[in-house]
Amino acid sequence: MKNILTTTHANVESKTAPSLFSSGLDINNNNITSFQLKDIPLNVTNRENADVTITLDYINGVNASDFKKVGIIADTTKGYLTNYPYNPNYLFEVINRNLASELLTDSNLGLSKVLDSLSINLDVEPKIIPFQFDNTVTRTANGNINDIVSFNLQDVTSPIDGGIVTDVTVNLDYIDGIDPSGFKDVIPLANYVKDYLTHYFNPNDSLEVVNNNLGNALLTDFNLGLSEVLNSLTVTLDTFSPGVIPFSLENIVTFTPLLNPH
Repeated sequence: MKNILTTTHANVESKTAPSLFSSGLDINNNNITSFQLKDIPLNVTNRENADVTITLDYINGVNASDFKKVGIIADTTKGYLTNYPYNPNYLFEVINRNLASELLTDSNLGLSKVLDSLSINLDVEPKIIPFQFDNTVTRTANGNINDIVSFNLQDVTSPIDGGIVTDVTVNLDYIDGIDPSGFKDVIPLANYVKDYLTHYFNPNDSLEVVNNNLGNALLTDFNLGLSEVLNSLTVTLDTFSPGVIPFSLENIVTFTPLLNPH
C-alpha cells in the first residue's frame, strides 16, 4: 500500500506563477513533482497557445538538497516555447521532444543528475488542429523516450442504434524512441474517424462492435500507416442514445499491432 502526501500551492514563484504545483512523497522516498503553466504562446506558424504540464520523477532516495526550484524550470520552459529556435512548422510532437531534451541537457538546471524521468504534456488550443489535442513525452536521463498523442472529437454522428451522437477520444502510444518522421498528422486521422462513424456500414451493430471495427480499421489501413509506428492504439466512444439505452455509455478498445517488432 502506498501513502502519498500531496501539497498544492497557487503560485510557485511570483515571477512565474504557474497555476498548479504539487509534490508527492511516498513511503519508499520516491518524490514526484508536477506543475502547470497556462496559455503559453508558442512561437510556431499559427501562434497557438498551450497549457504545459511538467512532471519531475526524482531518483529514489534523492538528497533533499538536490530538489530543483520549479520557478527556474518554468522560466526556461516558457522562454524556450515563446522563442522556439527551430522550424515553426514542426509537429507539436517534435516541439515537445525538443523541449524535453533542452530541459534535461541544460547544465544550469542539472535535471539529468537527479531525475529518473521527465514528462511534459502539451495541451494545445484548437486552431490549425480544430479539436482538442495533447501530446505527452516522457524521457529518462539515459535517453529512453516515450510519446503519447491524444485527440478528442465532439458530437460525431453515426447511424447505429437509430442515430447517435458520440464523443471520440483516440490515443496513439508510439513505439519507444521512434524517429520523429514516424509521427502522424492527426487531422487526416480525425477525418477518417468521423467519416467511418458517419457512414458506418451496419447500423444494427452494438457500440462495442462499432468501436472494435473502428479501431481495427484505423490500425490496418495501409494509407494511415499506424501499425508500423505504434505500440498501441486506444479508442474511446462516449455516447448517449436515449432511444435504446437511457444513460451515457462508454466503450474503450485497445489494439496492439501483432507484427510490431518492438
